[in-house]
Amino acid sequence: MHEVINDLVKLSELLKYGAGYYEMAKSREKEQIMRLIFPELFVSGNTLTYQCKNGFKALQSRLFPVCDHTEWFSELVQSDNLIRLSIKELRSFIPPIGCHMDTV
Repeated sequence: MHEVINDLVKLSELLKYGAGYYEMAKSREKEQIMRLIFPELFVSGNTLTYQCKNGFKALQSRLFPVCDHTEWFSELVQSDNLIRLSIKELRSFIPPIGCHMDTV
């Protein structure tokens, strides 16, 4: 369980770093980042509907079990491979910390 939590923290930190990269990215790069995280993203009027991909679902689902954290933890353990896959995909797209976008 400890290892899964560490992987989830890594994924969360990559997303935080990726948000800054996203702001500076070109339109094509922004679209690639969005598709990496959200394979389904729809806007209808004032409503945004989305579905997260792979390990990103673990971060999305943490908001649902308000009173039952044990349910979220049991689902988290089952998602470990997907979380690691999402870390790998995000790392392959976003440049390493400290790397300037012009050199990527």
